[in-house]
Amino acid sequence: MSADAIAELNDVLGRGKFARYVSEEERARFLHSLLREARLVEVKEKVQACRDPKDDKFLELAVNGNQIAS
Repeated sequence: MSADAIAELNDVLGRGKFARYVSEEERARFLHSLLREARLVEVKEKVQACRDPKDDKFLELAVNGNQIAS
């Protein structure tokens, strides 16, 4: 995970349309559990390859985390 990916996930889960499905407490517990298990990746190499530039953060995770997507 990267700080940008965590921030986006928190933002998306906090949107009003999800409020009836996930309480703020459940969201906080989920994010806490995720962060406890996730490896934080520092993004040093930027990527600009997606049609939607906001999605580049996920390619950056793969490149900077030395992961190969299959």
